[in-house]
Amino acid sequence: MSMAVQRVVQCADVLVHIFEQMSPIIWNDGDTEDYFDAREERAWERKSLARAARVSHAFSESALDVLWSVLDQIDDLLLVLPVIVVPGANEHESEKTILVQDITLEQWSRFRAYAKRVRALKDTYRARHVDPSVWLLLEHQCEGTPLLPNLRRVQLDIRLSSPGEAFYFLTASVTDLQMNIESADFNATPTPDVAGVLYRLILVKLPHLRTLKVTSGLNELRPHYLEPITTLQSLHRLDMLDSGAMFDHAMLESVSSIASLRILWMDISYGSASGPFQGSLKGAFCDLITLHVRGSARDLDRFFSLADLGKLSTLHMNFTDPSGVPEICHAIHRASSALSCNGYRYLASTYLPYLDLPTYCPRLAHVSLCQTNASNGLVIPSLALARPVARPRTRISCLLLDFSLLSTTWPLQFGLAPKTASSSPSSGPRSSSITRHPWQ
Repeated sequence: MSMAVQRVVQCADVLVHIFEQMSPIIWNDGDTEDYFDAREERAWERKSLARAARVSHAFSESALDVLWSVLDQIDDLLLVLPVIVVPGANEHESEKTILVQDITLEQWSRFRAYAKRVRALKDTYRARHVDPSVWLLLEHQCEGTPLLPNLRRVQLDIRLSSPGEAFYFLTASVTDLQMNIESADFNATPTPDVAGVLYRLILVKLPHLRTLKVTSGLNELRPHYLEPITTLQSLHRLDMLDSGAMFDHAMLESVSSIASLRILWMDISYGSASGPFQGSLKGAFCDLITLHVRGSARDLDRFFSLADLGKLSTLHMNFTDPSGVPEICHAIHRASSALSCNGYRYLASTYLPYLDLPTYCPRLAHVSLCQTNASNGLVIPSLALARPVARPRTRISCLLLDFSLLSTTWPLQFGLAPKTASSSPSSGPRSSSITRHPWQ
């Protein structure tokens, strides 16, 4: 073995970097998307890492660190123990994972060695199929220490009827959480107060969260249940847009106290409150760089007239009604003259009035000209919005158009062509990039 090879083998960081190129999944920092495709390919890559771990003692630790760093589901770890999967007694009962004998000292040592390597758990859905006796035994074996002591990222699927197993994955080391709360009855709406209490109990256990995304389960939740968010003083990204929770003015003021917040997705509803509200929304809002907000034209008008968004660079708006759009744009311009790259999407509306966006928002650089018909999910291009946007001497650098428009000669009517951003026809925008939407 050459001296260079010996040095590489002796350097654990280099080996880890090499084996990471064989990793079945890379879950990038800040990424909250699902990765449930290509399971067979990932299984093959895991086998390659397992073989590498057997090559030599020098390879073993580094290869195992990478192999166990990201789990698709907890079953992969439980299989280290003497467990079997028992099918349900009938079609109405799901299968169960049970222990068939006592855990030996060797098995437990191996389990703990792998568990301490887990940094991310992609899915806890399968945890509900583990018999409660298994969780109780694991809790006893852990003697008060976390089941996954170095876990950083987790995606929780929680049933209100039996949420207990989710708490085995909550440890103070977790920094990124994606959560879905559902009723025992799939078609039922989770009870607001029960979901709210559960939500608060979970956040109390995770003081160091940097990313929080809730995808469902908080419908009709009273705003005071959201207050624990304000204790997360390391929070960088908060996505509550699809959670069902509504942010009123009091909650917006509370969110402004999270100094570390930079990315915010939320639904706004001022309800029957008539205002006027005292003071502006400063604090965290002053440092936001990305905002995705949904609400009625009236509520968004209130919000943008109060919010100080001086550093905002990316803005997405979803209107729950098509009225008052000019007022919204005026409010945006008042709130932040520093907007430089705004993405506009108009949802839940089949029609929007003619609007001269470049006049209302002269710094606008990025605009989507698609609408969504809420009744059938179709994406409808808005020609009325397109005409003023595509006129000469605007700052628009990117147009997002429906694919069906690009199959016609329509873009050429405005001096646009589906080319790269380097194309700059004299009769069109300064930089005429057109992006095809994948929806059709």
